[in-house]
Amino acid sequence: ARFTFTAPRKAGAEWVVTSAEFIPHRMANDPLRLVNLARAAEAAAFDPEDAAALAAVRKAVLGRGADRDGL
Repeated sequence: ARFTFTAPRKAGAEWVVTSAEFIPHRMANDPLRLVNLARAAEAAAFDPEDAAALAAVRKAVLGRGADRDGL
């Protein structure tokens, strides 16, 4: 996950998260490699295992309303 924080306008106030994003990955075997699923989805030949992993990650990350909160 990646978060962007904005400094408070008043001294002593809390910092605010102004943006958040997640970068889905999966570990592929044979050979071992870390797959950036967002980049893989842009490829002309999107691997079905990558597609399934991306769907599972999105469901887990966004399943509790994070998408409605701006993630």
